Amino acid sequence: MKAIVLDILVIGCSASATLSNGVVHTAEMNYAGFDNKEVLIVDADHDVTGYTYAAGQFVAPAPVLTANPLVTPIEFKLLFTAAERVAIKAARADHPLIADFYEIIEDPRLTHVDLNLPSTRFALMYLEEQGLITAARRQEILTGVVQ
Repeated sequence: MKAIVLDILVIGCSASATLSNGVVHTAEMNYAGFDNKEVLIVDADHDVTGYTYAAGQFVAPAPVLTANPLVTPIEFKLLFTAAERVAIKAARADHPLIADFYEIIEDPRLTHVDLNLPSTRFALMYLEEQGLITAARRQEILTGVVQ
């Protein structure tokens, strides 16, 4: 497998590729017009299209992080099971952090809950630390899928 590198980005891979006078020749097609940009043909053991190539090493692109969705305050509450909601409601009297967070959630001016916000994530971690939800449930809640 041959990787076609333009500057430092692998722009494609082919079973065979050669470079001649700024033209990349592959079995599939020829690519021309690279002007003065640096084009390299480098051996690769698999398709590395989209990787960067520097100092003799291929580096995979960073994973694309998917953002968690925005949910309405009602949808946020419905992310929890009925048993979890009841336990959290009971815990509000003894835990000022839980009470404060839910005062914000229940504020009528709030239009959505951003599951990406550090404060939301902290509140969920606190619920987990208090034994009101599990780590697995915290991760499920962050997906925004209503129960």
